[in-house]
Amino acid sequence: MILKILGSLDILAAILLWITHMTDIIPKQIMFLAVFYLIIKGVMFLSLGNWISSLDIISGLVIYLSVIYPLPGFVVFFVAIFLVQKGIISWIS
Repeated sequence: MILKILGSLDILAAILLWITHMTDIIPKQIMFLAVFYLIIKGVMFLSLGNWISSLDIISGLVIYLSVIYPLPGFVVFFVAIFLVQKGIISWIS
């Protein structure tokens, strides 16, 4: 059950990232919550030996940078796709 919740939050973070990249209508505080979520989740699972979770930390940093600086579309696209596929895999498993 917890994996499905975390997967749903990954998908939500990807959607927020994409919307922010396209329109910038999402408040920065909500984006910082997504950053906090991804970094905390990444550190937590990385400490358990799951090296893929380091990509969650990188995704959180990319979202942080996207709030401050405009990032190239391909960076946003790859991070969003990564988060969506992690969310889908969490729902399937």
